[in-house]
Amino acid sequence: MGRLFLSLTLICFSVAATRHPGMCHDHEFQCQSDGLCIPEEWECDRHPDCRDGSDEHNGCPVPTCRPNYFLCDNGNCVSQSWVCDGENDCRDMSDEKDCPAPPFQCANNQWKCPSEDLCIPNDKLCNGQRDCPYGEDESPSCSKVCSGDRVVCSPGDCPSEGRWYLANNGKDCIKDEGARCGEGQFTCLTGQCISERWKCNGYKDCADNSDELERVSFHTCLPMDFTCDNGRCVPYAFRCDHFNDCGDYSDEVGCAFPTCNPSTEFTCSNGRCISQQFVCDGINHCLDSQTSDEINCPNRTCPAGTVKCTTTNICIPPSSLCDGFNNCGDNSDEDPMFCREPVLIVLF
Repeated sequence: MGRLFLSLTLICFSVAATRHPGMCHDHEFQCQSDGLCIPEEWECDRHPDCRDGSDEHNGCPVPTCRPNYFLCDNGNCVSQSWVCDGENDCRDMSDEKDCPAPPFQCANNQWKCPSEDLCIPNDKLCNGQRDCPYGEDESPSCSKVCSGDRVVCSPGDCPSEGRWYLANNGKDCIKDEGARCGEGQFTCLTGQCISERWKCNGYKDCADNSDELERVSFHTCLPMDFTCDNGRCVPYAFRCDHFNDCGDYSDEVGCAFPTCNPSTEFTCSNGRCISQQFVCDGINHCLDSQTSDEINCPNRTCPAGTVKCTTTNICIPPSSLCDGFNNCGDNSDEDPMFCREPVLIVLF
C-alpha cells in the first residue's frame, strides 16, 4: 500500500505541475520555457515562480507607493522611516539591503573613548585610572564639579536633575540612568550610596571621593581638608600621594618624596616613582602637569589617526586639539597661532 500510494502521489504531481502547452486551466499561467502551469495570482507578484522567470515579464504593472513610503521588492509598501532600521518590515528583507554600516555606538550606561571604538562603563569616568588608550576618561575637566549631584557643563550650566558625568574634555554631560539612592543618602558618581551625613566630612566615603568634591563657593573647606588652588577640598591624606586629586596638581606641589631607585625607576617632576619601561611610551604615567616621563624622548612615530605633540613625545587624538586643555604638557595642542583659525589636519 505504501508503494502504491507513493506512485499515485507522483502521478498526480506530474499532471498538476507539468501539463503540456495548451493544457493549463483557466486562472492559471503557463511558463514559457517548460510549459509549467502556476496559479494566475502568482503572475506579476514580483516573485519569479517559473524557472525562467517568465511570470514576471515586462508587461507587469509597476507598483507605486504613496509619498514617504518605500516600495519593497515584493510590491509591499512600508514607511520610509522603516528602511535600514534593522527590522525586516518588507518581509523579504529588501528594506534592509545596501544599508550603510551602523556607526559605532556604546550602550546608554557606557562612554565611548574619542580615540578608539572602545566603550567603558560610565562609572570609570574620572575615577583616577586611565581606561581609554589615551586617558581621555581622566581629562583635566574631571576637576570641574558643582554642588550636590551636578557637574559643570560648557558654558557653565549644571543639569538640575539626576547624576551626570562630565566627559569629552568638558564638552559632554552624560546622564547616569542607574539606580537612585534612598532618602537621606548621597549618591556617589560611581552609583554607590552613602549616608548624607558623611558628605563633606573630610573622609573618602565614596570609592571615587565624590562625596568630598565640593566647590569652595558652596562651602569652606573643613579644618582636616586641604584647599586646592582651584577651590576644591580634598582630605589632607590625599596630599602628596602622587595623584592629582585636586585636578590642578596643587595637592602635589612642594612635597618631599623618597628617592627612586635609579636603576629601575624614573623620578617624575612631582616626586612619583614609575618603572623605567613606562618612560617615553607616549602616556603620562607620572600624572604630572609637565608630563615629565615624556620629555626629551627620542623621535617616535604616532599611531595612525593621532597627532604628535611638539616636545613631549605624546600622541593625542585630533579631538584633543584646541579644546582648551593642555593635553600635551607643553601646551603645543593649544598654540594660539594654530588654534586661532579652523585648520585642516592631515593624518598619515
